[in-house]
Amino acid sequence: MEDLIKEVFVLSNYIKRALNELAKANNLTDAQSRFLFIIYNYENNGIKVTPKVIEKFFNNQKSGVCELLQTLESYNLISRIEDQADCRKKYILLTNKGKECGKIALENHYKVLDKITKNFTKDELKIVNKMFTKMINNMEEY
Repeated sequence: MEDLIKEVFVLSNYIKRALNELAKANNLTDAQSRFLFIIYNYENNGIKVTPKVIEKFFNNQKSGVCELLQTLESYNLISRIEDQADCRKKYILLTNKGKECGKIALENHYKVLDKITKNFTKDELKIVNKMFTKMINNMEEY
């Protein structure tokens, strides 16, 4: 069991280090890059993004999401638009600069995923995905 804990920590550090290194090219942090990645991906699939969507996707607290969004807005990477039907709701949209960075963030995340899963069969990927889903579900109960 101790080996498993060690492996989780080591893999987590490798991923974080790789994503941070790739994000630095755009003068971003890993967390900022992750937000741009998800906003870019959702926008390209016609899904409107709100802070609540990001909170749920990353399982982040509202205050952390708000702080990161303010930073991205100050970098002119996103803008917030009020919903015409509900003035309490704000949508997050990428600016042109944000779209460029979001596209790069998406590519970078897939580079890291490809590196992690290199030499995996489709069946192995399905098993890993099921295992991660179980682990996440276990932690949601915590």
